[in-house]
Amino acid sequence: MKCPLCGAENAPSATKCYLCNYKLRAASPGPSEQFRRKSEFYPSGQSSLPRFKSQTPTYAGGLLLLVALADFLGILVSNVYVGYYLPELKDIMLISSVVVGTFATITTVGGFLTVFRRHWRVCLAVSIMTAVMHLLAGAVLRMMLSIVAFIFIILAKREFD
Repeated sequence: MKCPLCGAENAPSATKCYLCNYKLRAASPGPSEQFRRKSEFYPSGQSSLPRFKSQTPTYAGGLLLLVALADFLGILVSNVYVGYYLPELKDIMLISSVVVGTFATITTVGGFLTVFRRHWRVCLAVSIMTAVMHLLAGAVLRMMLSIVAFIFIILAKREFD
């Protein structure tokens, strides 16, 4: 076998070049070696098929993230509006922004936890909190999206760790 780096001739069974110590390519495996099952891919006692994961938690997390984004945009737009047209309400708007921003941040964390399939109970609680918050605020569309996310999280319980 010829070394691709220095060009020295090596023995066919050599793994390194005797002259420059370059790692030589191993001989290609035979047909029976190529198609043999590898034990690391098929551990004993488990199915050879991978566990199926649906997209349901991803959809639920996406809905929660969409609701949180709408909340953050609502804070931004309402603060700009109040700043220009109703400056006397800035103090009330600050308190409202902190409260809604806190809930939107919690919703964002819950959305990411749902996408990554972590902490099922926390995701469930965040979706309920988001739905109730929007019910009380009168934001019907965001409340409905939160309820759909809640249903998706319930359906995907087995996929969470």
